[in-house]
Amino acid sequence: MFVSRLADVSRRRRLVAALLVLFGILALLTPQLVAPAGIPVLGAGTAAAEPRAVDLGTLGGASSRAVALNGLGEVAGDSETSAGATHAFRWAMGRMTDLGTLGGADSHAVAINASGDIAGYAQTSAGQWRAVLWPARGRVTDLGTLGGAYSKAADLNDLRHVVGTAERANGTRVAFLWTLAGGMQDLGTLGGPASSARPSIGSGRWLAPLIFQTAIRTRSYGQQPPGCKTWARWAAGIVLL
Repeated sequence: MFVSRLADVSRRRRLVAALLVLFGILALLTPQLVAPAGIPVLGAGTAAAEPRAVDLGTLGGASSRAVALNGLGEVAGDSETSAGATHAFRWAMGRMTDLGTLGGADSHAVAINASGDIAGYAQTSAGQWRAVLWPARGRVTDLGTLGGAYSKAADLNDLRHVVGTAERANGTRVAFLWTLAGGMQDLGTLGGPASSARPSIGSGRWLAPLIFQTAIRTRSYGQQPPGCKTWARWAAGIVLL
C-alpha cells in the first residue's frame, strides 16, 4: 500500500509538471489570455507608450517657461501674468501656483530642490532685485544683500543652502552662500574686484561635528590681465582652484 501511494504521488507530480509546461506554451503563443487586464504585453500587438508633452498653462498671460524639475515631478519656472508682468511659479499635481514678488512687478525662479523649495529673485516695491527662497511650505524669504541694493540666487541644494551673487556696500558684486543658520555669507574673490556663483551647489556632507561642507562652483574675476576669469570652488571656507 505504501508503494502504491508513492506511485500516486509521482503521477500527480508529473501531471502538474505537464500542466505547467502546457500553460507556459499557451502564455507564449497567446499572451493576451494570461496577462492581467490593462497591462500591455510585448508581442501581444501593443505598442510602447510614447512620451507625452504636458501643457503647464500660464498665470493668465500668453507664455510661460519651465526652468527646473525635481524628482517629484514638480516644476519651477516663470510665467506672464494677466497684467503683463512675469512671476515665478511652482507647478505641482496639475496646478500652477503664482509665487508672487517682494512688492515689485516681477520675479523669476532658477532652481527647485527635492522638497519643492524654490530659489530665485524678485523685485521689491522700490524696484530692487533680491535673492529669495520660496519654501515648499511657508512664506517667501528675502535673502538680503551684502550691504548693497542687489542680490540674485543661482542655485540651491536639498538643505536649503542658496548660492548666488550679491552687491556689497561699495557697489562690487561677489558670490554668496546663504544658509538658514548663518544668513548670507560673502565668499570673497581671488584678489580681483568681483566674483559670481554659478550652478551647481553640492548636497553637502558632514566633515566633523559642527563643520559642514558645501561645494560651490564660482567664477572669480582677476585684475591682471583685464577681463581674466578663473573658475574655482569654495569648500568649507577654502578656495579650490
